[in-house]
Amino acid sequence: MDVTTTEIDAKLDELADIGAHWTRNRARGITPEGIKGAMLMLIGETIDLMQREAPPPGTDEEETE
Repeated sequence: MDVTTTEIDAKLDELADIGAHWTRNRARGITPEGIKGAMLMLIGETIDLMQREAPPPGTDEEETE
């Protein structure tokens, strides 16, 4: 599967949006478990996309664009 930088950027944008909600709630002394779960899920999805984008270690594959 080819993963584009745009897909990774989109996940990071989502994470930033959710992070803003997290920051507002934390400023009010609230630790929202739903937001925490969503952030952790997006982090995992972003890592998965990044791992699919990178060639396996020890290969001589070069990026082609």
